[in-house]
Amino acid sequence: VYLVRAELEGLAAERAAGRLTGYDRSDIEAAQALLRTGYARYGTLAGDDRGRAIVCEQWSQANELFHNVILAAAACPPLRDTVQSLQNSVPRSIAWRTFADDPEIIPRSVADHDRIVEALVKPDPRRARKLLHQHVLETGDTAARWLERQSG
Repeated sequence: VYLVRAELEGLAAERAAGRLTGYDRSDIEAAQALLRTGYARYGTLAGDDRGRAIVCEQWSQANELFHNVILAAAACPPLRDTVQSLQNSVPRSIAWRTFADDPEIIPRSVADHDRIVEALVKPDPRRARKLLHQHVLETGDTAARWLERQSG
């Protein structure tokens, strides 16, 4: 699933380069802010499993917003619909659990997102494609490692 998503989301980033509206940029900034503040808050919630679970769910939603803004800016509904179908084929609880298992994923993801946004705004379509492709592949690898640890 992640291999196909990486290809398609890379294409979406390439198409979205130079097309982000002010509203798109605001949504991306909001998603990034939620990821950053959630990461800071997560560290203060030691021993509060419920609080940490909520933060992980919020991270997942912020990440989804980031990716959906790019899909919308790509202005290709079949591409958007296909990627969203692939996203929906993987339970969101896997994302929450991988975040909880390795919260350091968040600052890495935020840094990836920052580089992707830079390429989208510049615009540098090839770089945007390459960066988002790699980001999605790394996410898939992280989820696969988490699943292996759970089954082993």
